[in-house]
Amino acid sequence: MSARRIKAVRTRRLKGNEEVTHLGEGPGSGYRWLSVREVIRAIEAGERFYIEAGSESLLLSVQKASDGRKSLAVGFEPSAELLLTLPRDPG
Repeated sequence: MSARRIKAVRTRRLKGNEEVTHLGEGPGSGYRWLSVREVIRAIEAGERFYIEAGSESLLLSVQKASDGRKSLAVGFEPSAELLLTLPRDPG
């Protein structure tokens, strides 16, 4: 099964923290933008997404908090912090 590469992010400031709102996928320099919610739904439906960090390819996964909220995680990290290492698009 193939995976879709995430190459850029769009972010916003929320309560002093930077939060990822959209992920840009694409094989070339043009991006197809997906909201975090769309990516979570796609992963739950069986699609796979990854990022490249240095020489590693890391899969995205969905984490569920005790209150039921869902969020993205990268590789073995329990959060999506590594997404913030990707290039930003001001959107």
